[in-house]
Amino acid sequence: TELHEGVRILENKESELVLLDDVKHKAANLLKRHLGKDARFTEFNSRVGQTNPSIQQTELEHFLPPTKKTKSRFMNLSRLLDWAEMVRHHLQNSTAPGNRGITQERLQEKLGWLLEYEQDIQAWRECREVVSTVLEFTNREGVQAGGSTEMNKLLDKRPTSNLAQQIQRGLREVVKENERKLTASAHAELRMPCSTEVLESSLGQFKSLQRHHNRGTFTTLLATYPLLFAENTPKQVTQRLRRISTKHLKAWLSKAGLNNSTQARKTAAFSVITQKNRQKNNST
Repeated sequence: TELHEGVRILENKESELVLLDDVKHKAANLLKRHLGKDARFTEFNSRVGQTNPSIQQTELEHFLPPTKKTKSRFMNLSRLLDWAEMVRHHLQNSTAPGNRGITQERLQEKLGWLLEYEQDIQAWRECREVVSTVLEFTNREGVQAGGSTEMNKLLDKRPTSNLAQQIQRGLREVVKENERKLTASAHAELRMPCSTEVLESSLGQFKSLQRHHNRGTFTTLLATYPLLFAENTPKQVTQRLRRISTKHLKAWLSKAGLNNSTQARKTAAFSVITQKNRQKNNST
């Protein structure tokens, strides 16, 4: 709803805009629509949930299923399939490294049910491969005239199950519709991004850099944000330091209001206590 509200605001502005769908989020929605209605997938997830308490805090705990996300939970698919493949390998190979100290009878008792879903897992794996192919292509190529044709050539090479074909058709339509929007706009000659993946990853890195500061407003660390998108060699860092003086940086930070961040105000508020404690320690 927040995204849709933002789109409505942008559309009301008098400017040449082209609003494209985020392919990764569309892929998650397609997985939810088709896998969410797949009775075997629902049943499989239920069995996974039952497995958790049955092997937790036992000698089999290294086979615990991955923790599920609560948001965009259908993007858990890749981790879940990797886990299923790992367990299947250990069920069928008694000398596999994870089986040390575990009897085959015990392993079969707790995890043997997974082999009932081998054909289903193959179909779900094909769904993942279709999504991965499309995301890899769109992250690299973006949206441009003729792009959907090139992507379709990649998808045509993949033999897929009926379920994966439904996902495939939906993603073909998403990419085609994005291309139609672009070529019908004033920016038809451009190539544009259609994923927020890079932006989201950079924000995650920036939050890690800010640590507890991310609970407030932006701090002066915002000046480092562009460096997350660049290659940072000693030579490049030296060139940048020569190009931008400390005086210029401080002026920009002040003009942007970053010197008055939540953290800066908090530090100022606590400075009284810090000073009193210092004076007390000195007198002692």
